[in-house]
Amino acid sequence: MKERAAYAFLLNGFVVISEAYAFVTAIRARGFSIFSYYTELANAVTFLTSLILCIAVLALRGRPPAFVRILRYLSVVMLLLVVFVVLFVLSPLLGGLMGARILFFDGTMFFFHLFCPALSVLSFFLFEGGAPLLRHHAPLALLPTAFYAAALLMLNALSLISGPYPFFMVYDMPPLAILFLTAMILAAAFLLATGARKVDEKIGKYQAKR
Repeated sequence: MKERAAYAFLLNGFVVISEAYAFVTAIRARGFSIFSYYTELANAVTFLTSLILCIAVLALRGRPPAFVRILRYLSVVMLLLVVFVVLFVLSPLLGGLMGARILFFDGTMFFFHLFCPALSVLSFFLFEGGAPLLRHHAPLALLPTAFYAAALLMLNALSLISGPYPFFMVYDMPPLAILFLTAMILAAAFLLATGARKVDEKIGKYQAKR
């Protein structure tokens, strides 16, 4: 257990350092407006949860408490949704493989779309362990995405911002299209949360037998 905790600490330490570098670089280039994007918010949550995990591992010298595991689960689901959208929505819109190359390897997108999600997901499933995730944790993992969608729709309706995604532009898209696309995103997030919980359960059972 202590060996897995050490690996979790190491991987999450890399995530914290990489996220910090990527955010400093992105803020210098584009300002704090980056935080209107789901990708940057998901990575900000990952930065915080990875930092909390590192502190917990050091303080407890082993397995972090249950609430840290739930926080990490929420951030992992957000990252999985980011990668899902990049692969199946944004990359095809930007020309398939060429779009994927740009979105996964150019500038800070390498850290936000690939490197940090990969390290975070790897650490969560293989090394962090802890109490099993329950069925009610999957809908709980939808809350950050639901709050983000609700906040952006309200800000667009009040004309305080525009976008940053087309389906939030309430004055430029039919209401039914907005509702449909928002529902699809929430459904994808729920499926990813459920899938992540089941994968975590299977890996936990396998590790328990060893």
